[in-house]
Amino acid sequence: MIFYRYNLKDYYEKTYYNLILFDALFKKEDKNKEVILDELGIVASTYRKARQKEQRIGHEIVNKLNAYFGLNNIDPKKIPVYEALLSRIMTELNFKTENVLDDEKKLLAECINDNNVLKPIFIMFDILMKISNSKLGIAKLVELTKDDYQLVNSHEKLYTDELMMVYLMIQCFFESSSKIDFNKIDEMLSKNPYAKGMIYYLASSRYFIDGDYNNSLIYAKFGEEIYIKEHNINRLLAIQNNICNLYFLLGKYRLVVDKAEECASAMLCYKKNTPLFLHFKAIYYSSLFKNNNLDEIDFVLNEFSKSDHIDYLFSALLAFRKKDKKTLKNVIKEYNSNGYEKRHEAYKLILNLMNTLDGKISVLQLRKTHIEYRATFIRDIIREI
Repeated sequence: MIFYRYNLKDYYEKTYYNLILFDALFKKEDKNKEVILDELGIVASTYRKARQKEQRIGHEIVNKLNAYFGLNNIDPKKIPVYEALLSRIMTELNFKTENVLDDEKKLLAECINDNNVLKPIFIMFDILMKISNSKLGIAKLVELTKDDYQLVNSHEKLYTDELMMVYLMIQCFFESSSKIDFNKIDEMLSKNPYAKGMIYYLASSRYFIDGDYNNSLIYAKFGEEIYIKEHNINRLLAIQNNICNLYFLLGKYRLVVDKAEECASAMLCYKKNTPLFLHFKAIYYSSLFKNNNLDEIDFVLNEFSKSDHIDYLFSALLAFRKKDKKTLKNVIKEYNSNGYEKRHEAYKLILNLMNTLDGKISVLQLRKTHIEYRATFIRDIIREI
């Protein structure tokens, strides 16, 4: 199934787009634009009128300028290949949040190496793939892609309305929410409604990065509505997990529990044993703790067999809360017998919970040792021990 089909024919048939690219490149030259045009035997007024869409120039002039700037001419036979690739990438990104798209990455790298007027567009899609699939932290990802983003950003006028949506998606990642023109996003979405889910998802992420959890929640709910209509289970579960996270950060723990219980069955069916599922479970258990629903945690942990370090950690936290040494010792014994990673921060915390009950370390030492725990919600629980 193809989610959206991109049309790139105009970039070959309408030479106007080449001139947009050339104008951006002229600004980087030491020579004046008119001097360069004169040296190439191109009448400056002809170029200016073509740039203003008053007349059209032929491929002969475009070819001269391509040669000057070290660009290649577009091979018209490749346009359907380009269109199919970009359409496939957008489809995969919209519906499969954990797909690494290895084949598409290689093909896109080849397209970038074709080094024609479409290069900024191909780089733009490359950035979007990295944003959607990278396991790097936000700071590292920004550092890795900042030069490419600057290039894409410098060619904003090159993009048609349908490609402008992709540019706005990327902008949501790189720019602070105060710099993003959400009116422009709404205007573009009215022309390209296909992009609503992805835009809302990324806009929610942008507000989250900026620490504006209320607006992040608003856009996450917009995205959730779209993904329900699309029956887009992968993106839906990812954004519902984000909603749970936002409720937690806003202190709405009962709403976390309600939302988690609403989508628990789908999580179990489609995302069990994935990083998303572990994150989802940790938020759910943490919210029950914050709400002091200890019996509910006990019921869930006993109803299902423990399958990962999150289950063992919360079993240990529950035993610690009840000052139940016997159960805590059994948790450690089970963890060891099942061969889980003993270097994991969860296991270190479990051992120190036991050490605290045994009086080997103080509660203050426990907090100081684990206050940098990776998950925010578990850090909150540690602070309250």
